[in-house]
Amino acid sequence: MQLYVPPAKMINKDFIKQVLQEEKALMALDKVKFVSVPHYDELSVKKFLPMLLEDGDFRRYMPEPGKDERLPDRTFFWNIAHTLHGKYVKSVIQHANDLRMKGGEDKDTRENIVISEAWWEKLNAVPFVSCKLTALMHYYFQNLSPLAKSPHWQNLSPLAKSPHWQNLSPHGNWQNLTF
Repeated sequence: MQLYVPPAKMINKDFIKQVLQEEKALMALDKVKFVSVPHYDELSVKKFLPMLLEDGDFRRYMPEPGKDERLPDRTFFWNIAHTLHGKYVKSVIQHANDLRMKGGEDKDTRENIVISEAWWEKLNAVPFVSCKLTALMHYYFQNLSPLAKSPHWQNLSPLAKSPHWQNLSPHGNWQNLTF
């Protein structure tokens, strides 16, 4: 039988002793409902721990805080919470996501940038290449892609004609790359 145990940093001899005396419990691994919780401030362990510790079932699976008052591991905490209170955890995550997604609606519209149709057409007429395009992508488009022979690509980036990009091997010889 496989058990879902807290990470090593959360386990101490007192927790093992409590498990063996059945004061605490370990959940069977096949019973755990794993969940991926976004790393939002409003979904922090610190915020939800006091509320969930009031539930006796939840408390049974959580090691007692040590002398350093360290918070439980985030992944372990949310997986146990989701297993025991799945609907609640899903609704909390959905609520946090909804707040994040509508975040711009309540903000001051003076910070929004409004662009005219004429400018939109001018900007869209020019191809855009991000400055974060890596050297490897330049090499691919220069030598391997069907676009490499396209005059549009050759005029697109002056970096593509630079000797720095020309000397790259297909494996990206980064040691010889100088700017």
